[in-house]
Amino acid sequence: MFAESLAKKKEELSEADKMFEELDFQKSKEYSNCFWYEHKKTKLRITFWKEEKSIGIMGDITIQILQAINKKVEELGWNEQV
Repeated sequence: MFAESLAKKKEELSEADKMFEELDFQKSKEYSNCFWYEHKKTKLRITFWKEEKSIGIMGDITIQILQAINKKVEELGWNEQV
């Protein structure tokens, strides 16, 4: 039962969520104005501010993290605003 639930959760993740998960990030609860990903070991935090369409990054990032950020921006439709 638990394995089925976990498998279903994985299917519901967006492509960016999967990329962040593979990089050892955990997604926060979605709030009305923001959500974030936090690295499980280093506590690097990447916050997506919905209304402002901005991203706050607390820490250094790798190219792989940048690619996950870019994918999330694409999924949010923020690229269309540029």
